[in-house]
Amino acid sequence: MSSRITTWALWVGLPVLALLLSACAASQTTVAPAITLTSAPVSTSTAAPSATVMPPTSTEAPSVEAATAAAAAAATVAPTQAATLPPAGPTATATTDPAVAAVLAYLDARVRTDVSAATDLSCKTWKSKAVTEVTSFRSMNAKLVGVTCQVNGSSGSFTLVGCGGKMVTTYGTETRDWDLSTFVYQVVAEDGQWKMCGYH
Repeated sequence: MSSRITTWALWVGLPVLALLLSACAASQTTVAPAITLTSAPVSTSTAAPSATVMPPTSTEAPSVEAATAAAAAAATVAPTQAATLPPAGPTATATTDPAVAAVLAYLDARVRTDVSAATDLSCKTWKSKAVTEVTSFRSMNAKLVGVTCQVNGSSGSFTLVGCGGKMVTTYGTETRDWDLSTFVYQVVAEDGQWKMCGYH
């Protein structure tokens, strides 16, 4: 009878023992990650000093964001550098020819009907005609429009000056345009100054 009980206990006990062993194995499996997790900070903390001293180098290409930030930084610096560059040098300025300046001043005195200025700007042989030209414009409200002049050559002692643009006169309700390109002015050096001396 006792041998039957022993046999029965073995048949029943072995499966129970197997279940207990498998349960223990399962519990050890779940505990293992916990042991690994608790030990991980220890290994990390011991490796931290070397990681701080020698940071790992990345072999990855720079990101688009990093490239964009670098380009933006370069674009921000560029104008400042350009602004501090030294000037290339003095710039040339056009000098008005004294003969041209004399004609322009004479035309201005004429439209302003300034007899004194016009005669001062005229050579000795032209002074009386200058007075006639200026006084004939007194009631015409004359003005110069788009006038430019340049030296066109010479004739004897005269420097020849040609002009473009026009002189506009208004008498009552009538307006008239005088095309200045149809005239060639004679200019001569007299008494140390360039003077208007008639038409060529």
